[in-house]
Amino acid sequence: MVKTANEIWQDGPIGSPFEPLKPDIREWGTDLEQNMAATLAVANGNLVFPTKTDAQVAAIPSAFHGVSLRGGATIGDGLGGDYIDTNNGSTDTFVSAGVTARTWYRVADVGRSRPS
Repeated sequence: MVKTANEIWQDGPIGSPFEPLKPDIREWGTDLEQNMAATLAVANGNLVFPTKTDAQVAAIPSAFHGVSLRGGATIGDGLGGDYIDTNNGSTDTFVSAGVTARTWYRVADVGRSRPS
């Protein structure tokens, strides 16, 4: 479990202030960034994640049934796409996190150049 800011930056005696551990700060900062990104996406009504890895650690609200990914491991690597939380038989899946965790299934890419 990620420590809170109060736990990391606790007060110490004036002559010997508490020095927080960098791994704790990094873990806290990463958690904060991930939560902020998910909150911003929800506020905008647009669930777009940079990568599949980012979507896997997100607690995606149950009101959303579709998400878009801009990449798999990195943005623009060709492994992004649209995913839904209804089993459509796709083997390209991921599981989101949190109390609303569920499996997401890639939607077939049917563009103008491909028959439906």
